[in-house]
Amino acid sequence: MLDFSSHKIFTIPNLISAFRIVVVPFIGWLLFIDSVAAKLIAALLLFLALLSDFLDGWLARLLNQVSDLGKIIDPLADKLFVILLAIELILLRDFPIWLAIVIVGKDVVIVGAGAFIVGRKRVVMQSNLIGKYAFGFQAGLVVCYFFAFPFGEWIFTIGTLVLIVASLVSYSKVLLFVVRSQEREVIVPQPEQIMPTWLRRSIVALLAAVFSVHAVYWMLENNEVALDPIDHFLVDDARASELAEKFAPILIFDSVDKARPMEVEDYLNRAYLKQGDRYLLAVLDGTVKEPPLNPSDLLLANGPNAYLVFAEPLQLDSSEISNTPAVYARAVEVKDGEGEWTVIQYWMLFPVEDTLTMRQGDWQMAAVYIGPDGEPKYLSLTQSFYGSSRLWKEIELEKYRPLVYVAPGSHSLYFTPGEQATYLDEERLIAFGSESVNGGQKIVNPEDYELIFIGASDREWLEWPGRWGGPLPGGDRGPRYWNPKKRYRAPWSYPMEFMRFYAEDLDRE
Repeated sequence: MLDFSSHKIFTIPNLISAFRIVVVPFIGWLLFIDSVAAKLIAALLLFLALLSDFLDGWLARLLNQVSDLGKIIDPLADKLFVILLAIELILLRDFPIWLAIVIVGKDVVIVGAGAFIVGRKRVVMQSNLIGKYAFGFQAGLVVCYFFAFPFGEWIFTIGTLVLIVASLVSYSKVLLFVVRSQEREVIVPQPEQIMPTWLRRSIVALLAAVFSVHAVYWMLENNEVALDPIDHFLVDDARASELAEKFAPILIFDSVDKARPMEVEDYLNRAYLKQGDRYLLAVLDGTVKEPPLNPSDLLLANGPNAYLVFAEPLQLDSSEISNTPAVYARAVEVKDGEGEWTVIQYWMLFPVEDTLTMRQGDWQMAAVYIGPDGEPKYLSLTQSFYGSSRLWKEIELEKYRPLVYVAPGSHSLYFTPGEQATYLDEERLIAFGSESVNGGQKIVNPEDYELIFIGASDREWLEWPGRWGGPLPGGDRGPRYWNPKKRYRAPWSYPMEFMRFYAEDLDRE
């Protein structure tokens, strides 16, 4: 006999299940707000909603508050949670419509079958283990689309489809059992386990481990590859040479840091060209060509998952690193508002990075912005995952040359020495740590490095979209494709957008 008395309705587990339904519209509303704070609150509510799916069942058993209404509202809350979020993500995150139809269709079939059984028999179909796994994968799927995590989207889509089929088969067996039973009240048996508990848990643990590793990779990598870069008007050679020499940065390294930016040709002479597969963590990546490489060899593996890597990290001593540092320069004219700006970019390729990611091809950039009046206005610097900009009048100069402090290990570029905050996301709000830049004073003047202009002869390596220094997040993409998470802020194609986005406060001028 079904029991819907008041003391069986207003229980803590049932209220928690109801919370999972009520919170979804608020998450959707927050996602429409273009604010980091709103997205963080939405992420917190999403986490609490997913946690509630575990809490309601656990508390029901712990407090002895298992109820017939709970058996209905718990799976119903799961289904509405996934369906409503999928609809919101179709609007906001390109969630596949066909996949939403499959998920909704499965739930309509199961709810309809459950309603039929309740009408025919005194029984409520309770979620079985397969159904719980199916909801878990569906929840993981919407989370991955919520955070725009491509690997998660791929793996949870496959898992969701497999478990939807398994769930439909399982519930079909239950439906057939109930319909065939001659009893008015039916005890529905749980489906037989097709694999032992230890194997099931091992598979889940393995999937969680692979997913977690890729989640870290995803956080550290540049998610968008700027495959449609814009070429601005190049400044004529004579003027470009004059400006690049005039504003060439003075690089100040840590006293114990032996790394120096090197020539691309020197780098290629030591590198292996590999074709990667972002989903298999470089386990099955194949070597396309061994060193020495020519720039034209990069065409042999010309996709975004290709990468260059050394057999072993270079030792930072003069016998392995080229004696003459190299800095690549590019000068372009950019129309901004009613005036023409000249942007001079100085690109540096560091062959090794002594940090957690151990990059073996780390690109950094310093850019000088000259206004329509011919005077320098701003300086932008890159720092691994993001950038920073300042007014020209607020930076250290020696005549017209800015002093740029190079962090030991990461080779991120900073305006001043001292403790520097680092950030993980492109909006510079999630603190990642700090690094000490003592500038201790190993100075590399422009006279000490070779200033190389990027020209037509560099197209073979410049247009290569792969990674320098290993699979993600082991290396950066080259200057043409370097971008801080969003390609419309890539400094090569959108130098003004990059400068303004990472400005601390350019309205003080």
